[in-house]
Amino acid sequence: DDDSDAETIAESSAWAASRPHNDRPKTGHCVACRDDKDFFDVARVPCKNKHEHCRECLAELFRLFLTDESLFPPRCDRAEIPLNYVRILLPPHLAKDFEAKYQELSTANRVHCHDPNCAAWRYPKSMVNDDSNTSTCPECDKTTYAMCKAPSHSGDCPEEESLQQFVSIANAEEWQRCSECKRFVGLNTGFHHIG
Repeated sequence: DDDSDAETIAESSAWAASRPHNDRPKTGHCVACRDDKDFFDVARVPCKNKHEHCRECLAELFRLFLTDESLFPPRCDRAEIPLNYVRILLPPHLAKDFEAKYQELSTANRVHCHDPNCAAWRYPKSMVNDDSNTSTCPECDKTTYAMCKAPSHSGDCPEEESLQQFVSIANAEEWQRCSECKRFVGLNTGFHHIG
């Protein structure tokens, strides 16, 4: 009796790994295609129901995300599917493309090159020259005005009708424009109190 206990305790990890494990599932069920897949070909995502998605369906979802911004970010049950949950199941090039697109779509007030033949996205840190509020595209060397996303120009953006109306009122009220921030300021009451 004591000898059999000693043998069990002394069992090697390789031998233990070779024994069948009844508690480990052999398959996972993909909620997208509804197929049972090998356990190592599915990822459980952090949605409220802990759904599993197979390699093929995840790759398709992430591919669609790259072409359709309305799918941003990839979700399951309204919960975002973080890349670190599924990266191992995605082709490496798809994960890399996803990371770049994710950074782009997560950036507020994105600026792309105004040339439709280029349309390269400008990374936030390097995109806007503070003095001119423009961004020069490293791909085609064209300059885009960051406010209206049109070709670089001087003065206000001509397409912004409401801005033009405001400028007319500001001129009529003799407000001045700050040379630094471009905001309009007005003299409130004598002695240069700015309002």
